[in-house]
Amino acid sequence: MELFYCDQCEIRIANAEVADARAQAEAFGGKILCGNCRPKAVAVRPATAEMKLPPRSTVRIPRKTPVSDAGSKRVPMFGGAAAPMPSLPVAAPPPPLPPLPLPAMPPRHFSPPRGQDAHSTASTASTASAGSGSRPATAVRPFRASISNRGAPAVRLPEATALRGSTRRNMPMLIGIYVAGVCLLGLAVTLIWPGKKPDSNKTASVSENEQKTPAPSPPPPPPAHLSGPAATTDPKLPDKPPSNYSISTPPAPATRTPAPRPPPPPPPTVITRPAPKPEPKAEVRAELPEHHVAALQGAPPKIDGIIDDVAWREAVSIDMNKLTDGKPSKGTARAAILHDDKNLYISVQCFEDAKALTSLKADATQDHPDNAWADDSVEIFIDPANSRQSYYQIAVNSKGVHWEAFLPKPSKPDTTWTPKINVAANVGKVSWTIELSIPLAEFDRTAVGAEWAFNIVHTRIAADELLMWSPLYDSSNHVPARFGRLLGMPTK
Repeated sequence: MELFYCDQCEIRIANAEVADARAQAEAFGGKILCGNCRPKAVAVRPATAEMKLPPRSTVRIPRKTPVSDAGSKRVPMFGGAAAPMPSLPVAAPPPPLPPLPLPAMPPRHFSPPRGQDAHSTASTASTASAGSGSRPATAVRPFRASISNRGAPAVRLPEATALRGSTRRNMPMLIGIYVAGVCLLGLAVTLIWPGKKPDSNKTASVSENEQKTPAPSPPPPPPAHLSGPAATTDPKLPDKPPSNYSISTPPAPATRTPAPRPPPPPPPTVITRPAPKPEPKAEVRAELPEHHVAALQGAPPKIDGIIDDVAWREAVSIDMNKLTDGKPSKGTARAAILHDDKNLYISVQCFEDAKALTSLKADATQDHPDNAWADDSVEIFIDPANSRQSYYQIAVNSKGVHWEAFLPKPSKPDTTWTPKINVAANVGKVSWTIELSIPLAEFDRTAVGAEWAFNIVHTRIAADELLMWSPLYDSSNHVPARFGRLLGMPTK
């Protein structure tokens, strides 16, 4: 097989392009060029003084005289003499470019294709070079190499056919390498991967099952053998022993009785403790209210249930607008307190609408005043000694029925205390009122100081409310520790 190389770039010319390269060799000065170098090279044209114009290079003629081309003469279409075609001078073509100088290349080892030896390939290369006349016959062309733009040799990939052939030839070797790699990987994983540890729970369960399995039954006794004078291995013995033969059976082996299993340990004792009770939230309580009681300067008020005296108008009142829990109440009431050297004066005004004023509950009477506090009433608690233990209680309803008691301890009344007090009540258009005066001498069961513990509570039956001056934060009204403080009180 003859190999052809490009005289310009020294690249092997493909077999499909060899015919074209050889056919166009004369146009390029006898050089065989590849498909990449032929468009760049300048063809060598023969030097002629004149060149005939191609058929389409004609001289333009006005359109009034239509003509047609007929060889080198222009003949009118409608008759007439044909004008000769002038010949145009043509400049001589430029001289051909000199071939590019090729750098000197170091000798390379040539590896011939499969199926050819080095001698035949070298001879073929020398023959091709001698035929071209552009390189010495002794030069050995490098295989699969080319000269780049910078002049350095660059390795060129093999032909597609050679690549496919080498792939087919090496396919068994590649498959063997792949299978060997997979086997080695599996072996490495088997050796490196940690083994699974036995489960202690499963081992314990297996041992228990072995213990629960009953002991195997003893093997059957060996066959009886003959003993006596005729017990011999003579093959002439009859099938059945004679009557003077005795049959002895070896003793059965003793069976082992499995040891009793120890009883299972008792289950652990679980001690349950009750959940701790949540601590009650600390209740925010208001401070104890204080009120300075003014001394009476003029005439004492008239006890008639109508609060229109000058003394009450000049007195400073206290508001009763808090519930037991300290929240504001819907209803409202107010009280006023005065004193002189002999008596204590108290007035209370309870505001209601017109309908509630006509339906006030007043079941207590003078004959049975014990339940006066269960009506629409006003309860007054007085502790002259400020001991917060013993105190006096006075209850008055809307009809003026009153009930008194001394309590040495909370919620333990002593009704033997019957003071000489003056009480009056009146129901008006917008409120109902009470007035009372108590001699200071009637507080004879406790000491009397300048600071008293005091509270006043108004019961509204229809609205189900308890209005008070000092909130008690309790379901009972008998909480002396939460009574308010009266300052400026007279002493005995």
